[in-house]
Amino acid sequence: MIPLVNVDPLVVSAVDNADELFGGLAYELRDTKGRVLARAHEDLGESAGKRLFHSFTRSMMNTRSLVVEAPDGQVLLLLEEQRTRTKSRTSVSTPAGALIGTVTRTDDSAFRRRFALHDAAHRKLASLSTAPKPMWKDCTVQGPGKRSLARIQIGGYRNRTLTHIPEFTVRQRERLPDPLPLLLRVAPMPLDYAECVDH
Repeated sequence: MIPLVNVDPLVVSAVDNADELFGGLAYELRDTKGRVLARAHEDLGESAGKRLFHSFTRSMMNTRSLVVEAPDGQVLLLLEEQRTRTKSRTSVSTPAGALIGTVTRTDDSAFRRRFALHDAAHRKLASLSTAPKPMWKDCTVQGPGKRSLARIQIGGYRNRTLTHIPEFTVRQRERLPDPLPLLLRVAPMPLDYAECVDH
């Protein structure tokens, strides 16, 4: 059991790393008191040269890998994104590589983004939709029969380069079967990076 699964509400905040050359994406998962429960980051290497190389490789292969770690450095989850021009699919796995589920951007239009959460057997567990970045709006996570399962509030701020640094607050409305609570708490990260354009 990963401890952050029981934290409700959970805050997922992007990390402003504008000062780090080719730093990649990073996130903090916190409770509402600000206590950091886990950190997620792209493992691109320590030197700027390695980060540049891995960033280039990532953009050419249309993939993105993040590691979710506990504050003590223990690896909790592995996230692997594969994308096309209009779709993004993130696999959520254990450190040993066992698939837990997926978060997929299933539709792309000028006015709406749709995401679906599936378990390891590819059964659809929930879905959500919101406006495209940066015009995000708070969204409701719906289960079968469009039953409301959770709410994701979207906020954030602009850094000194006027880049929007998003912050998501996940509020679960009821007790849910595994692996849905975990996927709900992971979903804000691909909600953000599924629209990042690599240059």
